[in-house]
Amino acid sequence: MFSDGSVELVIRNITHVTLVKPFIASKLFGVGTVLIELAGSASVEGFLFYVDKPEFIYDSVKEIMQKNGFKLTKQNLIQKEKPSLLGVFMEIGGGILAILFFSLYFIGPLIMVVGSIFGVGGILGALLVVIVIVLFVLFLRVMNLLSRTYYIYGDAIVYEEGFLTKVNSFMPVENLADSAITQNLFEKIFDLYDVKISCQGASHEILFKNLKKGQEMERNIDELIKNMKPLVGTYKEKVNPEI
Repeated sequence: MFSDGSVELVIRNITHVTLVKPFIASKLFGVGTVLIELAGSASVEGFLFYVDKPEFIYDSVKEIMQKNGFKLTKQNLIQKEKPSLLGVFMEIGGGILAILFFSLYFIGPLIMVVGSIFGVGGILGALLVVIVIVLFVLFLRVMNLLSRTYYIYGDAIVYEEGFLTKVNSFMPVENLADSAITQNLFEKIFDLYDVKISCQGASHEILFKNLKKGQEMERNIDELIKNMKPLVGTYKEKVNPEI
């Protein structure tokens, strides 16, 4: 209201484009959010919050990128992966403990107050309500993690996630820098991997978690990066060849 601002994005420096469709806002009003990340930045540089026809904008960004040197055909599917069910339950284990602690520490005294007013029946009713809420939250969390799907194409990495709020995202292979696999103690025991992807000139990383074929995914991504020429900085070189 009291200030103006503008952002200009160099198309060839784009490393990551994401479409977020919040469940309620998307269903009721057809709006969503488009996020654009650039090489050399640790945060989102371009963002369009709660815009109309977000899918059209998302697809338009991809088309503009293709006209500026990116392939993004997404025709040659090399690998498709989903998180391991065991890994998902391991991931939510800490969340379960946090929810139980919150329930006992904050809701426990409230249940005792209800019990002092309504007796044993009130306590059992309050406990039942808490249990239903906890189970519902855990159900949403599990379904959200299980809904993740990762696609490795010959010219792009694409992932989809979200049980209610839907997220679609793609990363052009041209501006990827590196990939690596990590394992914590439990992941080593159960032979699971997290795949970490870095983009050209960016300090942030994208993490694909709880994968059975993490080593294969890392090899495939590294092979694509090795055979693809980066586009970061080519615009400046073309405009100012003497620099």
